[in-house]
Amino acid sequence: MALGKGQSGTRCTSESDLTNALHLLGTLNPPTTNTNTNTARGTSTDKDKDKGDGLARMKTYMERSYEKRYWVIEDQTDNQGVDGRTPRCGDKYVYIHPNGLCILGLAATHEVVARSCRGGSVGQFSVKFNSKWAVSSFQFKSKKKKDAVMLYEDTEICSLNLNNSKGIKVRSGLKGLLLELNNRLLESPELLLERPATEGWLAVIQIMNESAKSDLLASSMSFSDWLSHRSRSIQKVLESRSCNEKGIPSELLES
Repeated sequence: MALGKGQSGTRCTSESDLTNALHLLGTLNPPTTNTNTNTARGTSTDKDKDKGDGLARMKTYMERSYEKRYWVIEDQTDNQGVDGRTPRCGDKYVYIHPNGLCILGLAATHEVVARSCRGGSVGQFSVKFNSKWAVSSFQFKSKKKKDAVMLYEDTEICSLNLNNSKGIKVRSGLKGLLLELNNRLLESPELLLERPATEGWLAVIQIMNESAKSDLLASSMSFSDWLSHRSRSIQKVLESRSCNEKGIPSELLES
């Protein structure tokens, strides 16, 4: 069974392709739905979409409500990566709502996520949040956010522990108030590997002012630029990801 018809009525991709794109890239418009060079690299324009070329037209709630930004991070010298070597890629994403609310997570091209998608072993894997935070249920409930933690760009959010080795540190990348941590990752760390763009998010952070937002935008790149910059890595991840997902929740397909 296939999901998602373009405006022309053309079947654009399979259910498994859409599911993988959703959980890995946070979109129902996978960059492989068209053979056009720009589209395949994730840089299709509105003009391309108006041609009725079979592109997926569905947008998730997150895409309609949040701006997607990415950090491209190479060679993290303060970390020990998979197999004890320096991580080659520590890419992260942040979804930004107009009200300043942000969702932070690992990009599909992060070394640990990509290795898992390609079928490589990451061994015994766990997520450990910053031990300095004494958080009840990992959620700050004060309406005035007085109990929220102030984050800076280099604040450590968590460490990814592989085979009991020195953890790979994941830092905030932005300045703001920490509102919530994804405590599901403690019992189900595989969500970070299998569904990093959806259920495997790391933290919810509130940007406090326009200056902090400007700094964030300046230090990151757009979704389309990230797709273009990491096109080969993304294609490998999508192609090697096993197609055994159960499907896409109907609420995500609502226009």
